[in-house]
Amino acid sequence: MKLRLDLKNQTRYQVPSKRVIKGWILDVLKDQNLNVDVEIGLKIVNKAVIHNFNKKYRKVDSPTDVLSFPLFDKIPADAKEKILLGDIVICYEIMTANAKKYGSSLEGEFKKLIIHSTLHLLGCHHK
Repeated sequence: MKLRLDLKNQTRYQVPSKRVIKGWILDVLKDQNLNVDVEIGLKIVNKAVIHNFNKKYRKVDSPTDVLSFPLFDKIPADAKEKILLGDIVICYEIMTANAKKYGSSLEGEFKKLIIHSTLHLLGCHHK
């Protein structure tokens, strides 16, 4: 299984290396028994940008820590070509506040958001 990660950081946050982020995502994909090549977009943004996304796409007029935009309801397990799973958008400011609130490191909070949102891209939901 191969992963292409399209990373766009629009903040001052020094993200972990792409290799590290890809490792976290690949661990989730393997744990969920996905065995196809995939592509994921990852954008790190500020509070105003994620607020706009949340309002536009979820009709929620407030910022949030992370949004996932999956392209499939059910991932085609027998795909022969690379699958674009979707996009992840993470808010640097809320992530930082949550790390302080929960007593975790910034990288630990970032990892948690990556894992959480990757599961959403695979069709896992809160309910």
